[in-house]
Amino acid sequence: MNFVLIGFCSCGKSSAAYELAKRLKMKFVDMDKEIEVRYYLRYGEELHYRNIILKEGPELFFQIEHKILSELVWFTDCIVATGGGCPLREENRKILSQLGKIIYI
Repeated sequence: MNFVLIGFCSCGKSSAAYELAKRLKMKFVDMDKEIEVRYYLRYGEELHYRNIILKEGPELFFQIEHKILSELVWFTDCIVATGGGCPLREENRKILSQLGKIIYI
Protein backbone atom coordinates (compact mmCIF):
# COMPACT_ATOMS: atom_id res chain seq x y z
CA MET A 1 0.00 0.00 0.00
CA ASN A 2 1.09 3.58 -0.70
CA PHE A 3 0.21 6.81 1.06
CA VAL A 4 -0.08 9.99 -0.99
CA LEU A 5 0.14 13.38 0.71
CA ILE A 6 -1.65 16.26 -0.98
CA GLY A 7 -2.25 19.84 0.12
CA PHE A 8 -1.49 23.47 -0.60
CA CYS A 9 1.95 24.60 -1.75
CA SER A 10 4.50 24.82 1.07
CA CYS A 11 2.18 23.30 3.68
CA GLY A 12 4.73 20.67 4.75
CA LYS A 13 3.86 17.68 2.56
CA SER A 14 7.48 16.77 1.83
CA SER A 15 8.60 17.07 5.44
CA ALA A 16 5.66 15.06 6.72
CA ALA A 17 6.07 12.42 4.01
CA TYR A 18 9.78 12.06 4.75
CA GLU A 19 9.16 11.57 8.48
CA LEU A 20 6.30 9.16 7.85
CA ALA A 21 8.41 7.11 5.43
CA LYS A 22 11.25 6.97 7.92
CA ARG A 23 9.01 5.84 10.78
CA LEU A 24 7.14 3.27 8.70
CA LYS A 25 10.32 2.10 6.94
CA MET A 26 8.82 2.83 3.53
CA LYS A 27 10.22 4.47 0.40
CA PHE A 28 9.88 8.25 0.07
CA VAL A 29 9.09 10.00 -3.21
CA ASP A 30 9.07 13.79 -3.41
CA MET A 31 7.48 14.59 -6.77
CA ASP A 32 8.88 18.13 -6.96
CA LYS A 33 12.42 16.81 -6.43
CA GLU A 34 11.81 14.07 -8.99
CA ILE A 35 10.67 16.71 -11.50
CA GLU A 36 13.93 18.59 -10.90
CA VAL A 37 15.93 15.39 -11.54
CA ARG A 38 14.01 14.60 -14.72
CA TYR A 39 14.49 18.15 -15.96
CA TYR A 40 18.22 17.97 -15.31
CA LEU A 41 18.54 14.62 -17.09
CA ARG A 42 16.67 15.94 -20.12
CA TYR A 43 18.05 19.48 -20.37
CA GLY A 44 21.33 19.33 -18.41
CA GLU A 45 20.41 22.28 -16.21
CA GLU A 46 19.80 22.15 -12.46
CA LEU A 47 16.75 24.23 -11.62
CA HIS A 48 14.44 24.42 -8.63
CA TYR A 49 10.96 23.26 -9.60
CA ARG A 50 9.58 26.82 -9.33
CA ASN A 51 12.26 28.03 -11.72
CA ILE A 52 11.37 25.28 -14.17
CA ILE A 53 7.84 26.69 -14.27
CA LEU A 54 9.14 30.24 -14.69
CA LYS A 55 11.59 29.31 -17.44
CA GLU A 56 9.60 26.73 -19.40
CA GLY A 57 6.03 27.56 -18.47
CA PRO A 58 3.65 25.38 -16.51
CA GLU A 59 2.79 22.95 -19.30
CA LEU A 60 6.21 21.25 -19.40
CA PHE A 61 6.16 21.01 -15.61
CA PHE A 62 2.70 19.40 -15.70
CA GLN A 63 3.78 16.95 -18.41
CA ILE A 64 6.74 15.76 -16.35
CA GLU A 65 4.57 15.58 -13.23
CA HIS A 66 1.95 13.47 -15.01
CA LYS A 67 4.60 11.10 -16.38
CA ILE A 68 6.01 10.54 -12.90
CA LEU A 69 2.53 9.89 -11.51
CA SER A 70 1.88 7.37 -14.28
CA GLU A 71 5.06 5.51 -13.32
CA LEU A 72 4.27 5.53 -9.59
CA VAL A 73 1.26 3.25 -10.06
CA TRP A 74 3.76 0.37 -10.27
CA PHE A 75 5.38 1.22 -6.92
CA THR A 76 4.39 -0.23 -3.55
CA ASP A 77 5.20 0.70 0.03
CA CYS A 78 5.83 4.36 -0.79
CA ILE A 79 5.02 7.63 0.85
CA VAL A 80 4.51 10.17 -1.95
CA ALA A 81 4.61 13.94 -1.50
CA THR A 82 2.85 15.54 -4.45
CA GLY A 83 3.26 19.07 -5.70
CA GLY A 84 0.62 21.52 -4.49
CA GLY A 85 -1.10 21.71 -7.87
CA CYS A 86 -0.97 18.02 -8.69
CA PRO A 87 -4.55 17.14 -7.66
CA LEU A 88 -6.01 20.09 -9.57
CA ARG A 89 -5.75 18.30 -12.91
CA GLU A 90 -8.43 15.68 -13.55
CA GLU A 91 -5.99 13.32 -15.29
CA ASN A 92 -3.82 13.37 -12.16
CA ARG A 93 -6.75 12.79 -9.79
CA LYS A 94 -7.56 9.55 -11.59
CA ILE A 95 -4.02 8.30 -11.07
CA LEU A 96 -3.82 9.56 -7.49
CA SER A 97 -6.90 7.53 -6.59
CA GLN A 98 -5.13 4.40 -7.88
CA LEU A 99 -1.87 5.05 -6.01
CA GLY A 100 -3.12 4.45 -2.48
CA LYS A 101 -4.54 6.21 0.53
CA ILE A 102 -4.70 9.96 0.02
CA ILE A 103 -3.89 12.16 3.02
CA TYR A 104 -4.76 15.85 2.88
CA ILE A 105 -2.28 18.00 4.81
